[in-house]
Amino acid sequence: MAKKNKMSSLKERIPKERNRALALFEKYGGFIHGHTEFNDGFHSSGYVEKMNVLKYPKAMEIIAEELAELFADTRIDVVCGPVHIGAILGYSVANQLNVPFTLTYIEVRTGETFFHRAFHPKSERLLFVDDFIVSGKNVSRNLSFFDNEQINCVGIAAIGAKNPPDTQIPIRFLFETPFEKISPRQCRQCLNHVPLTYRNVRE
Repeated sequence: MAKKNKMSSLKERIPKERNRALALFEKYGGFIHGHTEFNDGFHSSGYVEKMNVLKYPKAMEIIAEELAELFADTRIDVVCGPVHIGAILGYSVANQLNVPFTLTYIEVRTGETFFHRAFHPKSERLLFVDDFIVSGKNVSRNLSFFDNEQINCVGIAAIGAKNPPDTQIPIRFLFETPFEKISPRQCRQCLNHVPLTYRNVRE
């Protein structure tokens, strides 16, 4: 008899009244606790390791379903996600909504943002999907790009957020990120001489 995949019945085992995305991150080690220094110099009491969860296709499917439900009241014509993980997640959300998908990327040499050459949406109502909104810079950069391209972005969906940018476009997320990024001068663990557990973490 074939061994049953431990993820196969996960949707049924998490009660509907619970936040399924949060339950997945708690269950599969998505929250890493410890004195952390990010590659931008900021500190925190931990960080989110999203691939501990999103490496499971069933977990990705559940989270994409939850994200799609956030905008069940909105007509979406196309979903866009930023490379790399945001694009994978965006594709999964597009699959749930049964709409086309495209991605944005940053040209390394110029720092400019572009759509993938295979699909440049025109007048479609676009949903932007990212994994986590921490500083809001990535979202703001993409919103500026959409504005310059005269793209009608009607919503922003994310798994988690801490400091979403100030915008008139609806931003909806599944849970608040548990870790706050602060400067080393304000870091309570530094003030208490707690050594760093993790260094140069890219978020």
